[in-house]
Amino acid sequence: MKFSLSSHLLLLGAAVKYTTGQNENVLRKVHTGRRLQVLDEESCIAVVVEVQYSKDDLDSQESEASLACVMSNGFSYKVPFADDEYIRENFIEGEFTSGQTELILGGNVMFDVDTSEIMVPSAGQTQLRAVNTNRRKLVTTTGVKSLLVVRVIASNKSTTANENQLSDSIFGTNGDQVNLKSQFSACSNGMLTFNPAVGEGILNGVTQVTVRSSTNQGDARMNNEITANLNSAFGVSSPAQIADHIMYCLPKGTMKGIAYAYFNSYLSVFDDDWCTYPSVGLHELGHNLNLRHSGEVGDPYGDQSGMMGYSYAEDENPRMCFNAAKSWKLGWYSDRTRTLDKWNANVYSGELAGITANPGWATGPPMLLKLDVSSGDDFYLSYNNKESFNSGTKAGANEIRIVQDSNSGSTLQASLKVDQSWTSSKVFGGDSVIVSRYSGPDPSSAYVYVCIGACDQIDPPVSPPVPAPSPKSPGPSNCVDSQLKFLVNKRLRSCNWVKENNTANRCSKNGGFAATHCPVACGQTVPRGCIDATKRFALQENGALKSCAWVAKTSTQKRCRISGVADTCPVTCKDF
Repeated sequence: MKFSLSSHLLLLGAAVKYTTGQNENVLRKVHTGRRLQVLDEESCIAVVVEVQYSKDDLDSQESEASLACVMSNGFSYKVPFADDEYIRENFIEGEFTSGQTELILGGNVMFDVDTSEIMVPSAGQTQLRAVNTNRRKLVTTTGVKSLLVVRVIASNKSTTANENQLSDSIFGTNGDQVNLKSQFSACSNGMLTFNPAVGEGILNGVTQVTVRSSTNQGDARMNNEITANLNSAFGVSSPAQIADHIMYCLPKGTMKGIAYAYFNSYLSVFDDDWCTYPSVGLHELGHNLNLRHSGEVGDPYGDQSGMMGYSYAEDENPRMCFNAAKSWKLGWYSDRTRTLDKWNANVYSGELAGITANPGWATGPPMLLKLDVSSGDDFYLSYNNKESFNSGTKAGANEIRIVQDSNSGSTLQASLKVDQSWTSSKVFGGDSVIVSRYSGPDPSSAYVYVCIGACDQIDPPVSPPVPAPSPKSPGPSNCVDSQLKFLVNKRLRSCNWVKENNTANRCSKNGGFAATHCPVACGQTVPRGCIDATKRFALQENGALKSCAWVAKTSTQKRCRISGVADTCPVTCKDF
């Protein structure tokens, strides 16, 4: 078989020993105590998976990315040694594409029956080849798509919501006003619609399966059992043949986190009632559509103006859509966009329509602005007007939101009220961009002046605004690195670790939380002053893991005097 792009090797270290025999496709138990079975196929599709946590979960900012090996029948096996660094370098920032790249397993590759992990034999160190192929295309973001929702009856628990409740909360089949279907349709102006899947055994888009596994055996095993049951019940070779997208609603306690989805693929998985909340559904299906997270500096989920930030346990709220970078990728407003760069059109002054405007009005003012950096990560602007289907936006209501997008997600740069301005660093060929908001005649729109580089020769159609003074810093201006170790992927790390190797990646990873602990090591210039560290840190006296929220909660003065805390939480401790 020939492929269109070059192949690379994914080398995985030895993890287990096993013996081979004439009949390889048999279950066997080796001296490790693990139950292993030979995979029936010699290749699979590599899919990136990332677990989402609740905003109230202290560990919610942990990446928890993994690589799944999805077989032709829909069964999924974790590639255990494809860690965050490998996924970032090869899939997020590299040439491999989730849902398109094929893993060539070769023969005699086994999986653990209980954990659904691929096992690599110690003899000879098996090589898994990752090969790009153009046989699979990116998931489309427009059109009418079918969606199947799966309710699960496990051996000890069942999904809490019944079939009718699931259908109503996701499709609005019994009068639910705000749901996954209605919000996708509203945000896209009807360009993307998720309709209930149809077929024998499906009731208003929902089907029910019974599995033998229990919740304490975990989601990986239960998912494959659900897949097997769907294939059998519907007479298909893969669940992807039943519907365009599929949601597994697992019984409570089966999985960690609240949900996860397969990037550029069809499957999303939810913890019980989180299946019924529209913000979670839009977030996870957003991952199916290849959207990454929307964050702020130090918090990869922190941009709460749209659905790719945190999700919420709310049935009828929040009514909101996606930030400017995500909206640009989705392509729903393509007739009402404008691109600026240093070398061609470098200035815009005028109206910026809100995201609830009609994107089909091609002659109307732009809804999205893209500031093309050319050799770096681009900036995107939108007006986050709080009305209609965006009336529940959680942050930046009626403000111009400026985000910078990268392969790992978008990061909020500024949120402008009238008479406020923002200036970027000199990333436009040695020049900066200035964005100033000013008042205009239409209250449903914003008015903005954007200039990249030198624009004095341009006479804007509306009187140029007077830039607002820079906001005062809420904290001290002399940032210092924290002396306390902090959590990075469940390991304690220090600012010395940040400095010693691969500093740029460590500072920018997952929304840049390391930079909030180590501003000097990361070379951060924070115009608003130092900010509180965003991850939990270990106290020197007893190793207890604490956060700046803990410092602020009670006995703040006493807690700020604990060794290293004041430097770690400079805003909370600025008065002590």
